[in-house]
Amino acid sequence: MSTFPEGNFTIVNNETGRCVRVRLGRTKDVGYHKEGTKYLQYVTAKPKLELAAPDDSPATAWWFSTIEDGSERRPFNQIVSHAVEEYQNIGRYCVWLDTDPLTEHDDRDRSRAAFETKLNAMPDDLRNRLAELIPEEWKTLKAEARRAAFEHWKENAYEPRRRVRIEVNLQALAQDEDPPTAEKLAQFKAVMERQLANSLARQQDNNAEPVAMSEADRALWAELEAQPRWARVFYRAEDLFPAAFEQWKKSADSEWQRKAPVEDTESWHRLCSRFQFVSEDIRLTSPHYTTDQDKRVAVEVRAYLEAAAKEGVLPSLIASGAGMRMYGCGSSRYKGSTYRWEYDGTYIYGADDRTVPSERTYWTDEDGSLVGKSKGGPGQTWTIAPWKMPVRKNEQMDPLTAILTTGLYGPIAVFRDIFKI
Repeated sequence: MSTFPEGNFTIVNNETGRCVRVRLGRTKDVGYHKEGTKYLQYVTAKPKLELAAPDDSPATAWWFSTIEDGSERRPFNQIVSHAVEEYQNIGRYCVWLDTDPLTEHDDRDRSRAAFETKLNAMPDDLRNRLAELIPEEWKTLKAEARRAAFEHWKENAYEPRRRVRIEVNLQALAQDEDPPTAEKLAQFKAVMERQLANSLARQQDNNAEPVAMSEADRALWAELEAQPRWARVFYRAEDLFPAAFEQWKKSADSEWQRKAPVEDTESWHRLCSRFQFVSEDIRLTSPHYTTDQDKRVAVEVRAYLEAAAKEGVLPSLIASGAGMRMYGCGSSRYKGSTYRWEYDGTYIYGADDRTVPSERTYWTDEDGSLVGKSKGGPGQTWTIAPWKMPVRKNEQMDPLTAILTTGLYGPIAVFRDIFKI
């Protein structure tokens, strides 16, 4: 019988101290211009599963789905990501396991990802000492690219603009000479937020069918537009918007400045892990040839990796165990895969009598990579504990900060590509 708690929880390995978390997929702007019109379109990559030091962020939060699988008339038993559902508008994603043999490419990718996570998880004192080896030339180059991309995003970010517009509409309604009741105001807000969610969902999937407004929402919206106050509110909201949006940009800029040093180091670690496992060619300024600057940075990468190795932070080749990943909750299981899990207070393992036997399904922290293995080895005992959104400065974590702590990649944090090497 599973002992998963109600609500959100964290999953921490008892032996390594690492926490299961998700890295949100990058959202890429693939919009285009045609005849003077900008066509908005964004594509979001799938989230990734990783192990890292627990930081109590939304990325570490999961919940156990006991929703009934209609085809089998029993619960799904899925371990579902809170952060993906809350911040990415791509549906629910859960932890899957595949027992099919992994390719050499799969092994290399897992090894690279695990090494990157290991570099990011270094103790603060070691991390700070090694940070002195990151060349200023590289930091300057990346800082300029990040700043340019971030400024472009602030001016053009679709979702924040819409959210600010919702807020100024509500503010204008509340300030009107004939304001609606608090209950009506809450209803209007809910309608506008549902419209925004529908719009964002269609941006993520060009083929998605628009979700029609419910009869109740349509009636409420018609009631709002029919009232004499609506014309006054519309013009007042237009007057309020510029200042409100500038205030949002200042807030976003402050948060970006606070997070930039951390992301600077993590971006460097991404470069180092690729250098270690993928290619020793570094091309920072051109995809077609290696510049003198690239060669200088490559020397610094080698020096950084040697210093990390002397401190015991070494890469390792992961080539055993069943692969684990994030995948959509709505997908059907097939032979060799499962999303059904049990937790007996110590072990997490696959409980699937149709597609996967329990062998090779026990969750295992293998040198920083989450894999399924046979019961009995190291890195297999887990503690699951309730999680709540952390409170900072007597306030709930704001949405931008929450997204930043899940990896900086999401539809709201569309300065997604500025951290890509």
